[in-house]
Amino acid sequence: MAERILLVEHALEEERLERRRNRRRLRDTILNYRLSRSLYEELCQDIIPLLPRKRYRRAIDPATKILVALNFYARGSYQDSVGQNDDAPMAQQTYITFPQNATERNVIKRKFYARYNIPGIIGCIDCTHIAIVRPEERFFNRKHFHTQVICDSDCVILNVDASYGGATHDAFIWTQCEIKGHLESLTETTYLL
Repeated sequence: MAERILLVEHALEEERLERRRNRRRLRDTILNYRLSRSLYEELCQDIIPLLPRKRYRRAIDPATKILVALNFYARGSYQDSVGQNDDAPMAQQTYITFPQNATERNVIKRKFYARYNIPGIIGCIDCTHIAIVRPEERFFNRKHFHTQVICDSDCVILNVDASYGGATHDAFIWTQCEIKGHLESLTETTYLL
């Protein structure tokens, strides 16, 4: 009889601990992402079909991209939480967009000229990058950083190409980059440093 009581008490204690762990997981999930796991999964089902398909087998999966965005929306910053989220690559303060029209390009050109006295520049490009917490070894280039980045005179990121991992050379990444074709099609004088 005493053995049965001990088994029941043990089972009740395990159940209580599991409920406690679940509450903690839910609290942490809501703190970091402002959504419960079930709501996040439902959101993924709605959003993932709308995202562009992965072009490379080592691309960051859409579910991780959504988690990164949710974490940014929940915290208002990508820097505060970068150290505690080993599974979240990074997010940027705003949408990353390359200047789409002559007006946007001219604003950037004027800023570059005002700051550095170099005409016609709309961005700086290199594959010596910002160190980020990354998932495993994906997108780890030969310089031990990640991605090709183009930024403007205020260091605002205009374009990111994280398509190539491993030891891919900078020049190859540039020749494959969509921005290269875009810049070549422009009739105005525009350069990247």
